[in-house]
Amino acid sequence: MAQALTLRWVLQKSGIAGISCVCGEEFLDNEIRGVQIMDNPDTIKYHKQGDIVLTTGFLLKDNPIFRKTMIAELAARKCSGILFKTNRFFEQVPSDVLKDAVKYSVPILELPHTYAISEVNRMLMHEIFQQKETHSTETLRFFQEITAAFLTSDNYMDAFSLFARQFDNPVLYFSSNLDFEYIGSTPEQLKSLDPEQLTSENCFFTETQKEQIRAALQTSTYTRSSVTLAHIMSSSIIWAVLANNNCIGYLCVLEQNAISKDRIGDVEAVLPCISLALSKQLPAKPSHVNAESQFLTRLFHETYISKEEISNLCHMYHLQDNQQFACISVQLSKASRVKQSQIKAMLYEHLNFSEIHLRFLQTENTVDCLVIASPDADARDYLTRFHEILRDVCADNLGSDLLIGISNFHSHIHAIRLCYQEAQKSVFLGSHLPFRYPVFLYSDQQLFHTLHNLATKEDLLGIVDSALSALIAYDRANSTDLLQTLEALTFHKWNLKSSAAALYIHRNTICYRKEQIVQILHLDLDNVHQINYISLAIYAKKILEWYYDNCFTA
Repeated sequence: MAQALTLRWVLQKSGIAGISCVCGEEFLDNEIRGVQIMDNPDTIKYHKQGDIVLTTGFLLKDNPIFRKTMIAELAARKCSGILFKTNRFFEQVPSDVLKDAVKYSVPILELPHTYAISEVNRMLMHEIFQQKETHSTETLRFFQEITAAFLTSDNYMDAFSLFARQFDNPVLYFSSNLDFEYIGSTPEQLKSLDPEQLTSENCFFTETQKEQIRAALQTSTYTRSSVTLAHIMSSSIIWAVLANNNCIGYLCVLEQNAISKDRIGDVEAVLPCISLALSKQLPAKPSHVNAESQFLTRLFHETYISKEEISNLCHMYHLQDNQQFACISVQLSKASRVKQSQIKAMLYEHLNFSEIHLRFLQTENTVDCLVIASPDADARDYLTRFHEILRDVCADNLGSDLLIGISNFHSHIHAIRLCYQEAQKSVFLGSHLPFRYPVFLYSDQQLFHTLHNLATKEDLLGIVDSALSALIAYDRANSTDLLQTLEALTFHKWNLKSSAAALYIHRNTICYRKEQIVQILHLDLDNVHQINYISLAIYAKKILEWYYDNCFTA
């Protein structure tokens, strides 16, 4: 694996002539993850763990308060060290700063005045980028090899040999009952193994240790456990890998020294993806976010996945059968300047209720959000709140840049795909309606969806003809648009103000048109059955327009 960038590299391999360590030689292996130039006291709050701080000391010259607190603050933020440029404001690092650096274990390198801070900053940032790119490439390669091995092998020996190569040490494999099965190693490692050690009692867990491991697995994130087992040749890590329907087993690394954090992180990132690979998921870059995206992609899109596979995947991601699920689909227009990250942040900010958890899947122009609610949550109340909150947010900030569809809540993990489909149908409806709304509840459009799913073309034509033929004929004879007005009234639940706004006409105008519609269709607005039938006919007309080439007349 790629070696991390450290202060020792800056001191010995960066090529900076005359650089020296004036404090903290024992911390030269501190990893450098970022670079910060300290030119303002306020910028210290942006320093992060692993940052190296570049400074000329200007801030220390006339700021005694900051001078007393700077080192302690950098230590608290776990910065990797300080690169102090001398002969600009100080001939050498001030003694009181050195004293604090020793006290708080902050290493300081002294940079000769012949080097510009900006020059060193560019050099370090370039090296960090190169290290990260190499690390990412190697991690991805390892992930792809592991995925391929699990997909093509029946006994997984090839995969465990890859783990052995990655750790640069042999690995022991245990069954799901924590009984020793066999060892995975590279050919070179196998030659150096002592058979007597492998057959000794040290290769087996005691019943007490098994119980400890099982208890740790129940509380571990994903399906991994990091139980230290000093009794197995100073081994340091046990990995649990959850497969399709069963637990493959546990890996324990045969290593005299602790595994480096870098290598643990790589395998930790890969493990959730391995579980998906075992379910025939295509490889992807290993990360928690991408693994979760694969998980949601399978639930939403793959129709051949069995109920048993759905249950196993959902349980792996800590979804329970008795929870309630809904889906919010957000579709951005191609010309929209709103980014998916903004949409996710908006949903997090405004839908962050105590009984709600959100998980996201995003593509080029969409963001799909799986909403997970506790079993006793009031689903109807949450749907109303979602609708009101998102409608207000869109009206205030986002305008017509997007459409949002909200599904019903369903009370079983096998209905998650149904949630996604309902949200997608709601977005589709919103994209085709002549009057633009930002947010659509599937429950509010149940009549439309029911008609679409159950009625034939002939059924729809019959409904439109019997309910609307008189109005259609009147519009054709008089070149009016009363049918459009009736659509607006229907979609706005006969609210005159909202309907007039949607049509961009005065309220008095829509009142006059409403009276004309009532007379032509002989409507009794107090008769709920008549109003419902008119609504049914309007929805039938829209389905005919969208799916049957605008053919809606008898």
